[in-house]
Amino acid sequence: DATQWQETTTNGAQLSFKEVARTAAHVELYDGSRKLWLRLYAGHADWRTGAQWKRLRAGSWIAATGLPQEQSADHRVRLIYFVPSDHDPVADYEKRIRVLMHFVSEIYRQDFEARHINSAGLRFESVAGKSVVHLVRGARPAAWYNGAPHYQREVQHQRNRVFSEIPSAIGLPGRNLIVVFAETYDSGPNRVEWPGGIALGGRQSADGGTAIFSAWILRGEFTAATIDAQRKLLFDTTPVTGRTALGHGKPDSPRFEFIEDGFGAVAHEIGHALGLPHDKRNDDIYIMGNGFRNLRRNFDARVDAARRPRFSDDNARLLYSSRFLAPDITAGDRIPPRMNLRWAAAPKAGATTLLLSVTASDNEGLRAILFFSATQQSVVGGRGLSGRKEEFEQQISVQALRPGPLRLRALLTDVGGNRSEMELDAVVPEQAPRETACKTHFAQPRGCVSR
Repeated sequence: DATQWQETTTNGAQLSFKEVARTAAHVELYDGSRKLWLRLYAGHADWRTGAQWKRLRAGSWIAATGLPQEQSADHRVRLIYFVPSDHDPVADYEKRIRVLMHFVSEIYRQDFEARHINSAGLRFESVAGKSVVHLVRGARPAAWYNGAPHYQREVQHQRNRVFSEIPSAIGLPGRNLIVVFAETYDSGPNRVEWPGGIALGGRQSADGGTAIFSAWILRGEFTAATIDAQRKLLFDTTPVTGRTALGHGKPDSPRFEFIEDGFGAVAHEIGHALGLPHDKRNDDIYIMGNGFRNLRRNFDARVDAARRPRFSDDNARLLYSSRFLAPDITAGDRIPPRMNLRWAAAPKAGATTLLLSVTASDNEGLRAILFFSATQQSVVGGRGLSGRKEEFEQQISVQALRPGPLRLRALLTDVGGNRSEMELDAVVPEQAPRETACKTHFAQPRGCVSR
C-alpha cells in the first residue's frame, strides 16, 4: 500500500517494511525493527543485515487477486497448560484455569461496560459451553526451559522454548491469541514469588498474540476450582510463610497479594498480546501500569468505581479496535492505515509538552491513534479518529525533557482491526547558557539581571 509493505510469515505473524528504493530491476524494502533490507526481483529475493547481499529464495510476482486465501480466524482465546517432563499437572488444572480466566475476562468486561461499549469481552475456544484447556507435556525438564540457576537471564528464552513445543494444531501465534500457563517454576527460595517464574505478552498480528504466565498461580492456596471459593480467597489475608509477593514487597505477604499479582498479571500480559503498551500515568489504577495489582477493588462493592483498576482511555481505544473485542469490525479489510508524523515544534529541554503534526488515512475508516514515549516507557496521549482521513495537531504531556535522544512511537488503528506504527526521533539540545548583565552601584555589586 503506497510505500508500506507487509510480510505474513508461515505462522501468521505480520511484519512491516518500508519501500526505500525502486528500479527497473527490483524493489528495495527496509524493516527498521530487524534492521533488515530486502530486494524483490522478478525471479528471486535477496536480503542483507550488513553490507553483503545474500540470496533468500526464488520467487515471482503475482497479482493480488492470485494471493492464497487466508485461513479464517475465529478470534477465540486458546488456553494451554504446559508441563515439563519432570513435573506433574496440578489437580483440577482445567477448573482452576477456567476460574482464573473468568476473573480476568471480568476485568475486560467491566471496563467495556463502564464505557457503554457493546462487547462480549474475551471469548474462549470452547466445547459444550466450557473453555477448552489444552494440556501440553514438554519434552524436557523444567531447568531446560527456565534456565536454572540463571533464571532472570532466561525469561525470553523460556518463552521461546515453551512456544516451540506448542502444536500448530492447537494454535499459531500469528493467527490465534494463545495464553499459556507454564509449570516451569521451581520450589526453592526466591527474592519474590518462586524461581523460574515468567510473565510476558506480545502482539503478533491483528489476528494473534501470545501471553505466558508462571503456573505458580494455579497452586491450591491461590486458585480455587469454583468461582465462589475464589472470591473468598481474593480477600484472604493469611500470610504465605517464606514468600514475598512482588506488589506487596514484604516477606510473608498476605495470600490476596499473590492472587492480585497473578490474576492481574495475566490480564496485563493479555493486554500486551492484544497490542497494548505500558501506561504509567496513573500507575496504581491503569491495568497496563501497576493497577492490575489492585484488582480485588473490582470485586468489592464497597470500593468507589473511580478507584477500580481499568484501562486508560487511550489503551481502551486500541482494545475496541481489536478483532478480538470490537463488535463492529469491518470484515475483510486487511489494508493497514497510513500516517505521516512530524514535530510541529522542536522539542526543548525542560518542556513538559510536545506538539505533533499528524496526517492519517485509511481505505475504510480510521478508529484511533496512541502515542508512546520510549523514554518514559509509557503511553503519553492519543485520541479517537473517524472518517477516511484526518489532519490535526496533537499536544501531548510528558515528563520534563532532558537533553539527548528522544523517541516517540505512534500506533494507528482502523475499523478493520489493522494497525500501523511509526517512530519519530529527535535530539533535545542542551539549554543555551543565559546571557547576564551585571550593574554596580557605589563600586559594589548590586546584582545580576538575566536576559
